[in-house]
This record gives sequence, structure tokens and C-alpha cells, in this order.
Amino acid sequence: AYPIAEAVKALHAGNCYSGWETELRYILFRYEEHLAELQGQRFSNDQWERIWSASASDSIEHIWAQSVASESHVHRLGNLVLLPPGLNSSLKNKPLADKAASYLKTGLLMVQEVLNGAPDFTWTEAQIETREEQLLRWVASEWAD
Repeated sequence: AYPIAEAVKALHAGNCYSGWETELRYILFRYEEHLAELQGQRFSNDQWERIWSASASDSIEHIWAQSVASESHVHRLGNLVLLPPGLNSSLKNKPLADKAASYLKTGLLMVQEVLNGAPDFTWTEAQIETREEQLLRWVASEWAD
């Protein structure tokens, strides 16, 4: 068994993208379910079926684009969301302000949450760290030993 506290510690400030795509998609899938439940919504699998059927690189989105994000934050959990295939590649290197309308059209609650945490449509290291802490607290409570 791998205690959840050890998993959370390993994810903190780590590279949650390279070599960890399947696990990342599962965590974000479960997080989206959690957000839907909090809002009293029925969880829809339509978007998720498309996400799971595509390769991870086609569905994992870096909020702060890989081409401009600091190396220490680019692959951190707080900088990653899932998007429907095709959309991810079309948004590639755009700033968050240019991605916002496309994010909202997905209907995914996690991207709405990101936009709520970035009222001026900028995404910074501090916002990545804050979102990472929030996600890791949820992971710890969701899979508590």
C-alpha cells in the first residue's frame, strides 16, 4: 500500500505531467465529479468519454502555456486541466485571457474554477501553487487512509 500522505507529498511541487498522464486524468476526472456533486449537478460523461478516448497529450492542458511558464511550475498539478481533444492543441501557447471563452464553452467545472481564480485572466506561479494546494487537500481527503 502507498499511504495517501506519501502520494500527496510526492505530487507537491512535482512534475505531474511527464510519465503520469493516466493517473493525472483519473484524478482530474474524479475532481470534476466532486465539483459537480458540490453544485448539485448530474455528472455528464460526454466530455469525459472524448477525453479518455484521446491520447493524454491531446487532452491535458497547461493553463500557463508550456512555452512561457517557468520551468519550476509548468508541469505542476495546479497548472494542469483536462480539455476535450482538439481544443487543447488549438489553445497551445495562448495566454489565459485568450483561452477563457473556449474554456467556458467546455462546460467543465474545473476550468470555470480556474477562471474564477484568475479574475484578471492572468495565471501566475502563486495561482498555480494555490490551486495545487487546493487539489492536494482534496486528494488527501478523497483517498484518506
